[in-house]
Amino acid sequence: MINPETLRRGPQPEKHPLPVLTDVEVRNVLVGNMERAQAITQQITGFLESPIDSRKKFNVFSMVADEEMSTVRSEEEVGLCEKGRLQNVAFEVMGKYGLDTNKFKPEYTDGNFDSNGSSRHNDGTSREFLIYPSQTIPGVSFKRWRDYYTETGETILVSWTVEGQKQPFRRNFKALALKFE
Repeated sequence: MINPETLRRGPQPEKHPLPVLTDVEVRNVLVGNMERAQAITQQITGFLESPIDSRKKFNVFSMVADEEMSTVRSEEEVGLCEKGRLQNVAFEVMGKYGLDTNKFKPEYTDGNFDSNGSSRHNDGTSREFLIYPSQTIPGVSFKRWRDYYTETGETILVSWTVEGQKQPFRRNFKALALKFE
């Protein structure tokens, strides 16, 4: 029997399964993302560029509690990796780029966010946003977004990104002043 809903949607593109990556392949993707974030810090914010536009985020990893595998991303999906292995490699790479998990601050503290950067939802879950500034590379920071059950603190989903921020425009003025001296 023909399903009318399938006919309405038309042919669906075939999904190609992503390959399972080795630790070396995962490390190479993550180092590439870190290098792209670090490269952003060498640029200078444009005169009409807003502070938000002067930042660029790159994926480190995301994990869903009830899934065994996580997707590894560069500019696009690259492959899959077992969650524990991915997390170990990711923290190793982030550590080399200045991550110190003991030095963080909440990304948001106003609105419905508490002083710890968490926001409670009516369905028994909460969302937390934290920033970990790189301790070795100015302009690079790591951001963690976590959904969890409010009562138990058990994580539902966690996502880490690395962000590079361009240098302020005023740096151009300093360079010009040095030229005219």
